[in-house]
Amino acid sequence: MSMKRILAFAAMVFCAAAGAQTVQPFIGQYSAFGTLPSLTAYDGLLNMALHYNSEGCSAAGQVVGYISGTSLHVTSVTFAGTFANGMTVNGSGVTTNTTITSVPGGGGVGTYGVTPSQTVSSNPGENLTFATCGTADNYAISQTNYTELVFQVRPGDMWVNDLAAGDYKWRAEIAGGGSGELSTSGYDAWFSMDLEVDPGGPTTVQWSAMGQYHPNDSSCSGCSPAWSMELSDYATNIDNLTCSGTPPAEVFGVIYRTNTTDTSPAPVQLYADCNFQRGVWHHWVWDIVYGQSGTSFCCGYTTGKIQGWRDGILVVNYSGPVGYPDTGGQYFNFGRYSYPGTDTMIVRYRNLQFCPSACPIGILAGYSPQ
Repeated sequence: MSMKRILAFAAMVFCAAAGAQTVQPFIGQYSAFGTLPSLTAYDGLLNMALHYNSEGCSAAGQVVGYISGTSLHVTSVTFAGTFANGMTVNGSGVTTNTTITSVPGGGGVGTYGVTPSQTVSSNPGENLTFATCGTADNYAISQTNYTELVFQVRPGDMWVNDLAAGDYKWRAEIAGGGSGELSTSGYDAWFSMDLEVDPGGPTTVQWSAMGQYHPNDSSCSGCSPAWSMELSDYATNIDNLTCSGTPPAEVFGVIYRTNTTDTSPAPVQLYADCNFQRGVWHHWVWDIVYGQSGTSFCCGYTTGKIQGWRDGILVVNYSGPVGYPDTGGQYFNFGRYSYPGTDTMIVRYRNLQFCPSACPIGILAGYSPQ
């Protein structure tokens, strides 16, 4: 159903030059994309992209396998599920709309029938995802009022690009990277938001990012984010989040990464809320200087830094290298992006402000570099 309307998020702030600020409404236009409105263009300033389940696909599981003719040979099962005739097979090099025509007994390792005929990979094969696709629902990304965006991710919700690559992750995000959004290595980038996670849970996933700061270089396209906020299952979290005392069921954490090469290192914990309360709004302000040794830093800095305030209290104060040796700038993602799990999570953003590359910065009242 075609649906068009204009949105404005008046609190989105962009800084254009050193010591100056330009207030620009966050203006987006809904356009038809299935039944889910798609935020596609923002007044020539904000060219963010939607990463969400636009195809209405529910992932059923992930396997490793290869295709020869009309036979899919599954050599191992990474994420088990119920596999059935008519499901799509997705992965690198797989023909669009490849479907399962027969399933071996038990539906695990074995030979499946597929159509159309093709050749993909060789023994033992590559990551392949099975899914059932239909009409996209309208819950993934929605707006409740003038300044609030709501992101809902249910089990099996995959972005079509992840699905095609066989990258088995759940997500509903808005991602930057267009003109006017990129930060510059060595510059002082500020952003702030009000953030809330709806009651429910605890989450069952090993990691679940709600905000990410990513390199934009093609050489680092597969790199994990240099900074992220996340809510994860404490017992199984893979981002080295730790708490003292009685282990919580879930933990809210902030991590960073840094490396002198374009490869992802292990994350380092900056902050952990080991008594995280859902349904409670928090105001976050972040000041990040992204850079490695040799970066041309602004504002008198000689190295990177990350500072973060929660509800006006400084809770992160790190000085040192941040990110990777990229020169293509950095961009901000927000929403929910997670490892597969069994829980639905709803994340809410209000009053997002972002100033990507002004130097120095003073736009966020009450906050200044320390």
